[in-house]
Amino acid sequence: HKIDKMSDQDKDALVAIIDEKNRKKEEHYRKACLALNKEKYTISQFKRIPYLKEYLFVHFDHPSASFIKEMKRQLLESKHACFEGKDICLSREYGQIFLFPKSKAFFYSFQNIESMFKEEKIESIFLQNTDFPIVVRNAKENDAIALRFGTKKLNRFFIDRKIPMALRKMWPVVVNQKGEVIFVPAIGPDANHYCEIPNVFMVKL
Repeated sequence: HKIDKMSDQDKDALVAIIDEKNRKKEEHYRKACLALNKEKYTISQFKRIPYLKEYLFVHFDHPSASFIKEMKRQLLESKHACFEGKDICLSREYGQIFLFPKSKAFFYSFQNIESMFKEEKIESIFLQNTDFPIVVRNAKENDAIALRFGTKKLNRFFIDRKIPMALRKMWPVVVNQKGEVIFVPAIGPDANHYCEIPNVFMVKL
């Protein structure tokens, strides 16, 4: 109602003020994006990120000023903290701060060896016909793989390797038709699928 009573000149002046504020917000956001150009930061590096508040307002759904303040406090002061936004994940782990794209669930099913990708060899496994259909999916909390020296829980592997929380949610595993985890990148195949002459090679896409 107050706007209705304003003169055209006052309305134009108000629009100019709003446009200038929006221009500054966009400029501050761009500067923050330029500074946030990697996946891992020391605490001192993160403290020096310019216009972090403007960056967080864009990547989290309607955050309040108090939420942004508490998020920054936990990231800078807590031993462990993790925040998922609309499209990013910020976490403090192992004395550092990590920034990754938000993980998305994936689920790929293959009916036979011929239907799988064949590219540059990175890691390998020997698959049998009784394994199919196999599935490639995100790692889950209680996943474990049976190795020659015993069963290895993926959560223990992530901790030992100091894998950030955001990457754990994106870590792929290969599961056979019995629901057994038979391959994990950086671990390799389970005891029943290890072979000196593998017939399938894993690639990173």
